[in-house]
Amino acid sequence: MTKLLDLWQAQDELSKLITTDTLDVVATWRLSKLIPVLADLNDSRIELIKKLGDPKGKGVFEVKAENIKEFNRQFTEFLDEPLDGFQPIELEKLDGAKLNAVEMAKLAWLIIEPADEAKNGAGPAVVIEEVEQIPT
Repeated sequence: MTKLLDLWQAQDELSKLITTDTLDVVATWRLSKLIPVLADLNDSRIELIKKLGDPKGKGVFEVKAENIKEFNRQFTEFLDEPLDGFQPIELEKLDGAKLNAVEMAKLAWLIIEPADEAKNGAGPAVVIEEVEQIPT
């Protein structure tokens, strides 16, 4: 199950992918749905910092030293929540994205490979026909 933590940890890679203009329209649409979720996630983090912190300047807050463990506990619990309504993107729909292996690994939760589709009942990844053996 995909969690908010997956989205949080892949922010840079998602930003790179979202700005790729050669993606399939379905991939672009599914990625666009993640933008407001990421913004809400960040807003929730800021609210938690304000709740457990002190102002340090104009619009800047810092978590109080005595509240760091509590901040980490609450934010970790929050990031453990499922990412509801997210639909993975088929690997071939990301053709044209310029991502390296490390970036792709961070986005593994986002991608469904043809073999995964077969496991999930979406159809076979490879069709194997039965061949009659010729006696020797």
